[in-house]
Amino acid sequence: MGAMENVGLVTYNDIYITRGEKFTRARIENTYNTVLHEISHMWFGNLVTMKWWDDLWLNESFANMISYMCADKAKGLDDCTLSWSIFLQQQYWGLRTDTMDTSHPIAATCNSTADAEDIFDGISYGKGASWLHQMIFMYGNDVLKEGLKTYFAKYSFKNTELKDFVQELATAAKKVGAVETEAEMIEWTDDWLKTAGCAEIELDHSSAYTCAEGVLTSCKLRQRVFNQKNTPENKLRVQKFVIAVFDEDMNVIKEVTVKTSSEKAVTDVTELIGGPSPYAFAINYRAYGYAKFIIDDVSLNKFERGKLC
Repeated sequence: MGAMENVGLVTYNDIYITRGEKFTRARIENTYNTVLHEISHMWFGNLVTMKWWDDLWLNESFANMISYMCADKAKGLDDCTLSWSIFLQQQYWGLRTDTMDTSHPIAATCNSTADAEDIFDGISYGKGASWLHQMIFMYGNDVLKEGLKTYFAKYSFKNTELKDFVQELATAAKKVGAVETEAEMIEWTDDWLKTAGCAEIELDHSSAYTCAEGVLTSCKLRQRVFNQKNTPENKLRVQKFVIAVFDEDMNVIKEVTVKTSSEKAVTDVTELIGGPSPYAFAINYRAYGYAKFIIDDVSLNKFERGKLC
């Protein structure tokens, strides 16, 4: 255990004490992250406490996500430059856990306290934090800010369930104009939080490099449900992420935002059509999306022999 968020007295494992040892930059920023994670629990966990273990993920996912946001944005932490790179470790932890036969929904079902021991895992920490990251990119930071404002005002010093948090987000999303109806937001959150598993997403190889006289004439993304045999409730989900296009010097020359559908496997990337023939693609650039994103062979070979750092 790295630390514990006791009210008014957070305790830390002594691995965070240097004792004259010189810490690497990554270890320093991981220490910052742990401190921020435990402070975040003063709100999610202490000020408002889950009614039962089913919603453990909300405590941990929120603290995870907010700690990286704070390290990236907070005044006085300008030297923190690795926040989102370290966040990738959490996202990959979530994906590793989610691709196993033992995966479970973010909002898990716990029949006893003993069952809770099994969900202190990559889903509750990594996938849940990735979902919050995706939610902010999908609907905007104002939805999170407004939703948290009303959530803490309404439920301070009380116990809550998943539906309470989701309702405040849905109300906020409608208030700021991110959705037309609250039901739209609630349905989207249910798809992500109440079903296990992930998708595989890749560029359609037959179209990704279809060019005429140096101009891209077709570009499609293809997605499929991963391991549905062992996670039968898994499904395609709506999400947004970024595709980056690189030139021969491995500079990003264009970024486009793509939104997938829960009802169809193929998505046309129309914003790239008509542009110059790409040297290489990176899908899920900046890691806003959550899936097994597969780099196409052409791009992978160019990254391996290129100058990309």
